[in-house]
Amino acid sequence: MWLIYNTEFWFSLMIILITLEMLLDGSMVFLLPTGVGSGLTGLSLYSCNLGSGGTETGYDATAFVLSNKLDIACGFYDEWQMLMVSTAVFSLVAFFIIKRFLGNKENTPDINDY
Repeated sequence: MWLIYNTEFWFSLMIILITLEMLLDGSMVFLLPTGVGSGLTGLSLYSCNLGSGGTETGYDATAFVLSNKLDIACGFYDEWQMLMVSTAVFSLVAFFIIKRFLGNKENTPDINDY
């Protein structure tokens, strides 16, 4: 279970899924959005694991406030199921963005219509 809280796992999963999208399918329906969702989950998990709120040279109020806000937001990741939910939500958002901006924009008539 410790692997799911490892940010390198999420970034590796992102690279694997996006590479498989380029090599196998190319339809941008499942593998690419899931890879992007995995990367965003890894990024959000990485931001939760950043420092303790201070700097090495002394007290930094901005980092302290940011750390407290991240602690509140990162309480969401206490359960492993929430990592799966966040990956699913990030993947769905990525799917709709990809379909909106990279979808089929051609309005050419079908060659089979007479």
